[in-house]
Amino acid sequence: MGKILGRRIMETLKKGVYQDTKLNNQCEKILTKNITEKDILEYQDIFLSNGQRRIQVKSFEMGRSFIYTFLNALNCYQNIACFSSSIKLNRGLNLYDFLMTHSSEFNWLNDELMEEFLLDYFNFDFIWIEEDIKLLNNVIYQKFMAKMEELNLIGSLPVIILSLKK
Repeated sequence: MGKILGRRIMETLKKGVYQDTKLNNQCEKILTKNITEKDILEYQDIFLSNGQRRIQVKSFEMGRSFIYTFLNALNCYQNIACFSSSIKLNRGLNLYDFLMTHSSEFNWLNDELMEEFLLDYFNFDFIWIEEDIKLLNNVIYQKFMAKMEELNLIGSLPVIILSLKK
C-alpha cells in the first residue's frame, strides 16, 4: 500500500476520534501506583461513554494493562473484544485472530458478508483496538472499521484506540 493511501486511511480512521491528552499523560502514572477510587471516578467516562477514544501509550502492553485495570475495577462489561495483530487474549475475543482465522471460509471484503457479521453476530459491549502499522495496512481491518462507521456501531459502544507515542 502506498504511503499516500496509508496516510489517507489513518486520517479517515482518526476523523471524529476524541483524543484525551490528559489521559495520555496519566496512563503511565496510574499504572505505577495502586489505582485509587479517585482515578476510577476521574477516568470512568472514557470507559463508560459510547464512541471512540484515542489513547497514546509507550507500549501496547502498558495500554493493555491500563485497560484491564479499568475493566476489572468497573466490572460492568460482559462481552469484550480487542482488535490486535499481536496478542492472544486471556479475556474476550481478539477480532483480528477471528477474522484472519476465518478468512479462507468467508470473504470479509464482501460488503454484505461484513455487514451481516456486524449486525447479526457483533454483540460486544466494549472494544479496544491496538492500532499498529500491520493493523492499519490490513484490508480486512479497514473494511471492518469502515463498515462499523457506516452502520454507526462505533457510536453504540465504547471503543478505545491505543496508538504508540512517537
